[in-house]
Amino acid sequence: MSYAALLKNRDFRALLASQSFSKIGDMLTGIALPLLIFERTGSAMSMAFMMAAYWLPPILFAPFFGLYVDRVDRKRLMVITDIVRLVLTVLIPLMPSMPLLYALCFVIASTGRLFDLAKVGLTVQVVERDQLLTASSLVQSLDNLFTILGPIIAGAAIAALGFEWPFYLDGLTFLISGLLLLRVRIPPLERSTVREPLREKMRRDFREGTAHIKKTPALLFSMTLFPFVMMFAMPTNVLFYPLFQGELGADSRMIGLAVSLFGIFTILGSLVSPRLNRSFNRIYLMQTGLFLFGASSVGLALSDDLITALCFYAAGAFFNGFVNPLNQALRQENTPVELMGRVTGMYGSLVTSLSMVTMLAAGVLGDQLGARTLYLYASIGYGATALLAFFSPWYRSVRDQYRIPSATDPAQEKSPASL
Repeated sequence: MSYAALLKNRDFRALLASQSFSKIGDMLTGIALPLLIFERTGSAMSMAFMMAAYWLPPILFAPFFGLYVDRVDRKRLMVITDIVRLVLTVLIPLMPSMPLLYALCFVIASTGRLFDLAKVGLTVQVVERDQLLTASSLVQSLDNLFTILGPIIAGAAIAALGFEWPFYLDGLTFLISGLLLLRVRIPPLERSTVREPLREKMRRDFREGTAHIKKTPALLFSMTLFPFVMMFAMPTNVLFYPLFQGELGADSRMIGLAVSLFGIFTILGSLVSPRLNRSFNRIYLMQTGLFLFGASSVGLALSDDLITALCFYAAGAFFNGFVNPLNQALRQENTPVELMGRVTGMYGSLVTSLSMVTMLAAGVLGDQLGARTLYLYASIGYGATALLAFFSPWYRSVRDQYRIPSATDPAQEKSPASL
């Protein structure tokens, strides 16, 4: 399915535009908030508290948010969370104390997680099954584009208007996002009308989600393999600045270039993967991308000069962008829309929890082993996850599910999803 054909879908266009404005706003606050906190406190501990405020909601609430998202009108929920985030974001520069600011960040992150979970389910409601991979690729490409543009816009706004204005502009993007969402038409979902105690309802909903995961090889494959992927990916993220600045001597200009290259090549990778998915088995593509990302990162860790390191970093970004849409579409294609929030919440909670642990471990081990050495070990581990996939109990089943039909077997379905 081509991007042009997908963009003929009026409802997907409105949803994509809404997500784009929301992402721009997120990047504005993502740049301005650390600068605001550091200007007020000058403390690294304050930065750690701010990061914890944003990381804890997915760990604590994602499974429960998933239950809730599957019970309500997702479009209405996204509009409400946009309104709530609009109000809370414009209050950020007005907070009189740091504890209140951390609490505000925690609530913003919680409502943002609700929005993200609803977004995944709403995308499946407005896009046909055979368009999901293309849709995921396009969404992630735009996300990465705005990751590049966000710092530029935020920097210009701060330089011209002061630290407060990125938050006000972020509030405006939430307003635009909510208005665009109102244009999205979605078919109603059949929901149970049986009244039961809340505790029993939550237990039943949770059991439905876990039961579906247990009987779906593609979900089991993804949810057991990718936590290992993230276990090795997070140290490479944590060690980026120590490696480039400390080991390779990069100045701020070269760091900016590296970040831009990462965004650009991630976009290119996410645009290429749907095209190759038409001709090659998706599981083989995912394994290839994981292995080549690891190999590129090994090359970076072994580089003695900055230019070579940047080349390997860009190559790794390409394969990172290449794998992500394939994995996300695999989960979407194999999850009924009425269970999407629960499955996505469980996956996100599992991956985020492990990511936070390995992030902290990377900080401790990086000081003991050195940034370059730990980066090398993490890169080797990342590449090894491609081989680890062969040992998954569900590997053969999922590989066969995504087998490309041969010319003599035209009726073979490539992706028998359960939507």
